[in-house]
Amino acid sequence: MDPGFDEAASLGYTTAMKDPAVDYFPLVAGRTLHYEVDRGGEVGRLAVEVLAVEQALGVTTARCRATETRSGDARVSEFEVVKDSSWVRVDGRQEFPLPPRPGVRWDAPPLACEVAGLDADVEVPAGAFAGCLKVSYLVAGGDAGCGDRYYAPGVGLVREDCSEESDPFELRLVCLDPPSP
Repeated sequence: MDPGFDEAASLGYTTAMKDPAVDYFPLVAGRTLHYEVDRGGEVGRLAVEVLAVEQALGVTTARCRATETRSGDARVSEFEVVKDSSWVRVDGRQEFPLPPRPGVRWDAPPLACEVAGLDADVEVPAGAFAGCLKVSYLVAGGDAGCGDRYYAPGVGLVREDCSEESDPFELRLVCLDPPSP
């Protein structure tokens, strides 16, 4: 075999696949992700705060709060994120598998999801991110729309494009407080 030949690269594997330690959904107590949300031209704000993080027996659990502000009204909700050796789950719904591998599919009703790649480049108001995990989804089998979510290593969700019929939106990370190291 040619010593300069990278078999993993030739098969489409990225650094993230070779290194399962890449964290696309870091849970850091005290961290807040600030987003801009565009719902049909009406731009609002979303702040996602990680309130508390606990680890036990290889499972990380975080209590989080989301505050969405639109037209001067604020809507607050709390939710739980659980990471174990096989999944990231948000309020029990499977967000993506661990480690993520392109082509892996799962159902998170009403969504049908797939890991579409680990090498997406994304630009949002918070900056440019390379090597992002891309999760594509169909809403109601594609009859009600589709979307893509992008998770940056060491940051988390940085962008979502959703063309769901009943509530289309674009979500972009504006800033991370405190910033990633």
